[in-house]
Amino acid sequence: MSKYRVRRRGMESAETYLDLMRLSFDEKSVAQKAQALPWLLSRHPKGHPSGSFFLTLEYKDKIVGGAIVLAETVWLDGVERPAFLPIGNHVHPDHRGRGLKMMKAMYDLSDTGVSMGIPNDKSFGVHRRFEASMSNLRTVRFRPYRAGTTLSRRRPRLSTFEPVLNAVSSAGLGLMDLTAPRLGRGERIERMDRFEADFDDFWRRARQNYAFLCVRSADRMNWRYHQAPFSDYVVDVLRRDEEIVGMVVSRVAERDGRKIGEISDILCLTPVSRDYALLLSVASRRLAKAGAEFGEFAFIGKHALNHAGRRSGFWFARRQRRVVANGFGPRDGEIVPRRINDLHFLRGDHDEDY
Repeated sequence: MSKYRVRRRGMESAETYLDLMRLSFDEKSVAQKAQALPWLLSRHPKGHPSGSFFLTLEYKDKIVGGAIVLAETVWLDGVERPAFLPIGNHVHPDHRGRGLKMMKAMYDLSDTGVSMGIPNDKSFGVHRRFEASMSNLRTVRFRPYRAGTTLSRRRPRLSTFEPVLNAVSSAGLGLMDLTAPRLGRGERIERMDRFEADFDDFWRRARQNYAFLCVRSADRMNWRYHQAPFSDYVVDVLRRDEEIVGMVVSRVAERDGRKIGEISDILCLTPVSRDYALLLSVASRRLAKAGAEFGEFAFIGKHALNHAGRRSGFWFARRQRRVVANGFGPRDGEIVPRRINDLHFLRGDHDEDY
C-alpha cells in the first residue's frame, strides 16, 4: 500500500503550503501569495461543484506537496461549464519524484467541466502523457515607453544619454499613435470603477461570438479586478450609442525594481481589430503616463488581437508557452480538443498576476 495520497483541503493548509513555496521563491513572492490566499480560496462560482481548494500530496499524513485549484467557469461551445485552474504547484525536493501522483489527480478532479492552465515547459511531456489538449503558442507583444531607461539598465555606460533617448523614443511612439484608429460618432471610452448590470448585458451578447474563454460576468470581474487584495487595476470600457461594446483592464506592476505596464484583460462585442486597437491605445497611454518602462500584452486569441497589438504600438513580439486543457466527462472531453485553438486567453485568466 502506497504511503502517499492526494487529498483536498481548505485554508487550514495555508501555512504548510507557504512553507513549501519558500523552498523555491523569495519572501516577497511568498508574502504576496499569503495575501492572495483568502481571496483565492473564497472563490465558489454559482453552480460550481466544489469551489476553490488546496490539492495536497501527503506522505505518512504529512503534507509534502500542494497546489491551489481555483474554481472558475468557462464558456465552452455555447454553454457555461465548471472549470478548475491548478496554480502554484509546489513539492518538497525530497518528494519531487512523487509529484506525478498529484498531477495525475488533477486529471481526475471532476466528472464534468474543464481544467486549464499554463504549466512550465518541463512538464509538457507529462501533460502529453495524459492526452491533454494544447493551445497555440501565446503571443507576448511589447511597447517601449522609456527606451533610454531600458538601454541604460542593460548598458550602464550609456546612462548619460538616458533622458535624451527617452525623449526620442517618446516622440517616435507619439508618431506611431497617429496611425491608431480614432473614435467615431457615438463612441466614447470611459473608466469603469465597478462592473454592473450593463456589463452583464455586454457579456451575454459578446459570448455568442467566442467559442472558449473564461466567463466574464460582472460578478466574476468584480472579484477578479476590484476585490483583488494586492494590485490596482484600471478598467476602461468602449461605448457605442451608450452600449458597452468592449473593455480593457490594465495595471502597472513592479518587477525587479522596474515599473512594467500590463494588459490584463480585453474583450470586445465582436472580435474585430479596430475595437481592440481603440481600447489598447487608451490603456497604453494610461500606462505610459503612469511611468511604466514598457507595456506588455500577452494573449492567445484570434488574428484580430495580434493585428490590434501592432496597430496600437505593441510592435515587438515573441511567442512562448501554451495553455494545457482537459475536458472531464464525454461532452467536455470531446469539445475541448476541438475548440482549443479557438481559445481567448489573457494574463488575467491565470496566475501570473498573483
